[in-house]
Amino acid sequence: MDVFPEFPPEPAEDAFLPGVYDEEPAPPPANPARPARHINAEPDPEEPPRVRRKFRDRFNYFEELNDTQFRARFRVGKQTCRMILGKIEDKIKPKGMRNHAITAMDRLLLTLRFLATGIFFIVAGDNFGISKTAAHDLIQLVVGAIVGLRHEYIRFPQSLQEVRQKFYDIAHFPRVIGVIDCTHIRVQCPGKFLSKRAVQHFKIQTRADQDFEKAPSLS
Repeated sequence: MDVFPEFPPEPAEDAFLPGVYDEEPAPPPANPARPARHINAEPDPEEPPRVRRKFRDRFNYFEELNDTQFRARFRVGKQTCRMILGKIEDKIKPKGMRNHAITAMDRLLLTLRFLATGIFFIVAGDNFGISKTAAHDLIQLVVGAIVGLRHEYIRFPQSLQEVRQKFYDIAHFPRVIGVIDCTHIRVQCPGKFLSKRAVQHFKIQTRADQDFEKAPSLS
């Protein structure tokens, strides 16, 4: 019976063999498509430059504006703004303050500014140092939180007899069930959408009872 000597297994191609190499070869780069370069090497002209985000200090409307100036820009006073914030702050506040997150108050002011002026999302975002997309998302969030308060502030009388009696108690005028007024809200529309006043707007007709609780309707 022939006995053959056992030979050691052949080393792998990338194995380090003492006495063959002066030192262990360096491992291959993690990403062969973009090999690592020395820290002092010249920048790769084909690689796009890295753009660092710049954050600017946001304007403090509560501190810089008096109540008259504040109301002219947001259509509500500072006290009313604080009251609204107290109702919805838990629903609109950021989860953290990383990446220069916009505060709950600034989110509310962003929305009030948008609703008060009808400006574009990109312009509203510029006023608070955020992008057009961020302005759109935050305004949607705040508007949803405000709409959630409708059952707390919008009420209707239980019966017409109740409305008649309360109107009679005010001015002794019988059989009154409501008062009506109208206003015009300008909108951005194609040029063909013109009213008799030669402007683009919606006509809002509002009915109110004796307690000035409004029930708006679009006409």
